[in-house]
Amino acid sequence: MEFVAAKCPNCGGVLRLPDDKEQVKCMYCSFDIIVRKAVKVAGVNVNNLLKLASDGEETGNYEEAYKYFTQVLEYEPENYIALLGKGVAAAHLSRPDNFREEELIKGVEEALINAPEGKKEELKVSIAWKINSACRGKDNDSDYDRKDKIRCLEIAHDFDPRNIFVLYTIKTHCIYLDSDEYKKMSEECALKIDILNPEAAAKKKAKSEGFALYLKNKELETKEPLQEQPDEGGLLGTLKRFFGPKPFKIKIDPSNPRCPYCKERLRTHLAKQCPKCFKNWH
Repeated sequence: MEFVAAKCPNCGGVLRLPDDKEQVKCMYCSFDIIVRKAVKVAGVNVNNLLKLASDGEETGNYEEAYKYFTQVLEYEPENYIALLGKGVAAAHLSRPDNFREEELIKGVEEALINAPEGKKEELKVSIAWKINSACRGKDNDSDYDRKDKIRCLEIAHDFDPRNIFVLYTIKTHCIYLDSDEYKKMSEECALKIDILNPEAAAKKKAKSEGFALYLKNKELETKEPLQEQPDEGGLLGTLKRFFGPKPFKIKIDPSNPRCPYCKERLRTHLAKQCPKCFKNWH
């Protein structure tokens, strides 16, 4: 069963009717429609085909979108919306190890050539979003797929340099590629992302510095300044090993009395407990 473009003879609504039915009801006005007549009324209406293609694209049905965009181009070969839509749909329909890069780039280039001059800049921004959507990473992407997608995403970045999501997608693909070239590209994307999103960069820096401070404090807390006596032989050594090692008393420098744990200054080198961290060393 296939759906064909049609038009309700009562309300004029654009419909998609099954070609294996004789009669259906209009989804807008509930009028009883004879499919053959409704299709005849619609004729070859490019706007109808474009709407069907756009509906397929919006719902993720790229097979249907590709089909209707192709039909539009049969009647209007220079329709820039259909040229772009067909290329994007082809990219979404790609299989593993066969990303349809050429069709996507061809659709983008021909759409820009045929688009009205006043709409080209706006179209470039839209193209960047569409390319980013078609070139997102998948679990089964091969290295060849990722490289092809990066080439397309670079075009998207040229069209809209401030699109941070394009940079994120490029960076993600580069992480999976074991090459100095792509490692450098990933670092450049990360730098551009920080420039375009300074608030997130500041939060990331604060988080990094905070984690470093946490590790430093953790190291001070877990550091054990007490030292065990060296192993001794004879009866004394046997008794020490039996009753356990006895730590030396920590000696505090009289000229600069400080806590051996947190380095807090002490009143006297004879102190036995830190007034700040409350740790004992005697």
